[in-house]
Amino acid sequence: MPPTGHIDLQDNVDAEAPPLKITTSTPHTGRSINDDNRSINRNAKEQDEVHCSFHISRTICCAIGTATLVIIAVVVVVIAILASNSDSGASLAPTSANIAKPIPEATMAPSVSTPLSMNLTFTVPNPTTLQPSSSPSLPPTDQAAVIQDTVMLFGRVYNVTTTSRIGQSNTSLTGSIPTEIGLLTMLTGLLLNEHSLSGSIPSEFGLLTRLIYLSLYQSNLGGSIPTEVGLMTALTGLWLSDNNIDGNIPSELQSLTRLTTLSSNKNQFSGSIPLGIGLLTRLAFLDCSQNKLSGSIPTEIGFLTRLTRLTLYDNILRGEIP
Repeated sequence: MPPTGHIDLQDNVDAEAPPLKITTSTPHTGRSINDDNRSINRNAKEQDEVHCSFHISRTICCAIGTATLVIIAVVVVVIAILASNSDSGASLAPTSANIAKPIPEATMAPSVSTPLSMNLTFTVPNPTTLQPSSSPSLPPTDQAAVIQDTVMLFGRVYNVTTTSRIGQSNTSLTGSIPTEIGLLTMLTGLLLNEHSLSGSIPSEFGLLTRLIYLSLYQSNLGGSIPTEVGLMTALTGLWLSDNNIDGNIPSELQSLTRLTTLSSNKNQFSGSIPLGIGLLTRLAFLDCSQNKLSGSIPTEIGFLTRLTRLTLYDNILRGEIP
């Protein structure tokens, strides 16, 4: 047994010591530095994009806010304008000062001495609103009267909306043709021939625009043919012979383009035959004999290719036959 305090170092000297490991830091290469720079640049770019997006969003928000304010201001202005207009419109309410006064009846009546033009200027009252007055202005012989929707002519009552034909021949009617006959606008046929009438053809005949035939021969009528007859464009037959009608044959007759028969003989017509006669191309019968017509026969008669009878004797015509 070794002595106390003796230290045996043999085992320590002979034992092999473990190798000593020394770790050193490896220096950075050039490649890793470039990667770091790229990373830094990418981060900076992302930050710039974030800032740009923020600025764009803020600009859009500001624009939307401004547009909203403008719209609100416009709406307020429009409401204010509408309110002011409603106030001004209320002030325009009709008052007793600005209501138009009715025109006196005396100024509304058409002048008797002024002939009516092709556009009728006289007014026919609505038959449904007519009421008999306490002192109706009827002819001396009470030839006509208007009661509600009917018209009394020569002692007979006719409905203004349903009467389409009046035929009173050989009944010895007297007096003038009432002007109320113009209310019978549904008439298609009117025969008042062979009577002892007086006066002239009323201008209200121009209202009978549906009339197809009109016979007034041998009725002792005088005066001249009213120009309003030219408005009766549906006429196909017009018989005026054997009366005392004078004046010129009105040129307005040229509007009666459906006319097939025109008989005006045995009257007192004067002046020349109107040139517009050539427009009546459907005429088959034309008799103007035994009048006081003068001048020459118009060449326009040559346009009447459907004419089968033309009578012009006993006038003051001169010149050659065209």
